[in-house]
Parts: sequence; C-alpha cells; structure tokens
Amino acid sequence: ATPIGNMQDMTRRAISILGSADFVVSEDTRRTGTLLKHFGISAKQISHHEHNWRQKAPEILDLARSGMSIAVVSDAGTPGISDPGMQLAAMCHQAGVAVRPVPGACAAAAGISVSGVGSGEFLFKGFLPAKGKERKEAVESVCRTSCAVVLYEAPHRVVDTLKAFAKTQGSRGVVLCRELTKLHEETFRGTVDEAIEHLEKPGGETRGEFTVVLSEMEGEGDEEGGEDKQAEDMMRLLMEQGVKASVAGRAVSAALGVAKNKAKKMALALDSAREE
Repeated sequence: ATPIGNMQDMTRRAISILGSADFVVSEDTRRTGTLLKHFGISAKQISHHEHNWRQKAPEILDLARSGMSIAVVSDAGTPGISDPGMQLAAMCHQAGVAVRPVPGACAAAAGISVSGVGSGEFLFKGFLPAKGKERKEAVESVCRTSCAVVLYEAPHRVVDTLKAFAKTQGSRGVVLCRELTKLHEETFRGTVDEAIEHLEKPGGETRGEFTVVLSEMEGEGDEEGGEDKQAEDMMRLLMEQGVKASVAGRAVSAALGVAKNKAKKMALALDSAREE
C-alpha cells in the first residue's frame, strides 16, 4: 500500500519491500517514480493499469516464475481496492505464484474508521459509474442497501451523487471525508440533505477526492419508521412531478412492498398537507 495523501502513510515494511524488489509494477510510473525518489529507492518499473493489464500480466507472471521479486503498487492506497491489481492477483494464484499482502493506507478503511456509523458491517462500492443506465442502477442499489455504504467520488460529481441519493433518502446519515491524510483534510457529518447544503454554500469546498460513508438504515426497532420515511419521500417526489396521489401510492406500494391500504392513506395525507 502507498500513501493516500501524507507521505508518512507509508509503512517501514512497504519501504523495505520496494527497496528490495527486482521490479515495481506501477499504475502510473511517473507518480510512483516520485514516491520512490522520496524514499531514496531506485527500482525498475513496469506500467500496469486498467488499459494495458491484459498485455502486461503475462510479462509480469513470467518474471515472477523466473524467481524475480515483484512489488505491485497503485497510485494511492491499496492495490485491488478500486485500483488495478485484482486481476493480476487472481492470475498469479491460478499460475501458482505466491501473493503476499503488504498492508497500509486505504481511504475506505480510513473513512469508515472516523465516520462513527455502522455496526461493523458495511458495503464498499468504490467509484459509481459516471453516467447512464449503469449509474442510475448503482444509485438505486446503494439506496436499497440497509447496512453502511462506503464509496469514492470525484469532486466534480460528488454533489450530483448526493442529490441522486436525496431523491429518496435525504434524511439518511452521511459522512464526507475530503482529502484524507492531506494538509486540508476535512470530515463533515450530517444528513444527505445537509451535506448538499454544506457543499453548495458560499465557501463550500469540493476540491479533492471524497470518501463518502452512508449510515446504515434504521435498526430493527425503528425499521417500520425507516420504511415509512422512505415511502413518504418517494411519494412526495412523485407528486411534486405531477403524479396523482392515488397513482403515487400504488407505485410506492409496488416498489417498496408497503401494504396497499397503508400506502393509499399515506399518499392522501401527503396530498392534503400539500393543499393546506
């Protein structure tokens, strides 16, 4: 693992491994070159990233089979965690080449550790698709997940992603970790709606990559209340778009499994409140 922001994220073992490796397999040889230079390490590098791993993997496997020691790094954090490395590790296992971890910095682990949410169970989603049907399905999948969810987001998309969640889960808890372990590290804790307001207010900062931690859904004791809130949020959104209350009630009943009579009463109550 390599630093996610602060050079002191680097462990002594990682420095030792890189210094003794015959080859360093790097996501970006220029960025890794800067890291190696900082620690006074001179090593031969092999480029390995999402666009060339199919071509490079056989070469790396041949080197490993010949007895060469290979150290694999990503640009920041732990290889295989939303970074190249997973496919290479799988191919090494299949070829009988030993793979050993050198643990260290990981933005997902760092984010969940300071979030104060979750009961030990969380789902890691990495980066959501940038656009289209895949993005819509990924957002819906996150919103259906009851445990805490950890994901990464780029600065130019973080507000749009939060707004996508807010359509049905504006009151869900969220922790935004920006620039983890760097000089201007920031952690914000609140609801999804509050996070959007925080980022959009004058002086709100969206530079730097974000680690987003969504809190778990309501616990078992509050499960019904949590489901009601989700149903109401969805109905309210539909009615704001011109859908009749009766139609919104039926749609939410079918989508969330809410009893038809209950959904109908909720929709009518929301409609009456809007007219007052």
